[in-house]
Amino acid sequence: MACVIRLSCLHLMTGTALSGLVKTQLILLEFEYMVINDNKSVSEI
Repeated sequence: MACVIRLSCLHLMTGTALSGLVKTQLILLEFEYMVINDNKSVSEI
C-alpha cells in the first residue's frame, strides 16, 4: 500500500515538473517570437 502511495506521489511530482517545463518553454518561445517581431518592425521603419 505504501508503495502505491509513493508511486502516485512520484507521478504527481513528475507531472508537475513536466507541466512546469512545458510552460517555461512556451513562455520562452513567446518571448523569442516577440523579440523577432520587434526586430522586424524596427528594420521596416
